[in-house]
Amino acid sequence: MLGKKTFDWSGILQYYLPIARFACVKCECSFSLEFDSAETASKVLDSVKLDNGEWIAARLDDKRIVCEASSDTIGGLLHTAEDFLACIALAEKMMRKK
Repeated sequence: MLGKKTFDWSGILQYYLPIARFACVKCECSFSLEFDSAETASKVLDSVKLDNGEWIAARLDDKRIVCEASSDTIGGLLHTAEDFLACIALAEKMMRKK
């Protein structure tokens, strides 16, 4: 469940952001989100896939959403992941209200 897990990114940003200003690297991250059922995962992914753009690729794998994000900076990658997870959490919350 997404609502029960949180992660504090501030320590990571504090360490890597000064490096990211001077380095020309491509930052990438992959993660997966597991749901109660394949139907829930599919509906959540369908509700957020239009917002993904070129920043994040997400696909369905049974009852998991598998994501791959990329950016030119660590800060950009952080923003992409946070935005995507916020959209996922909202979609999941709206589904539970039905």
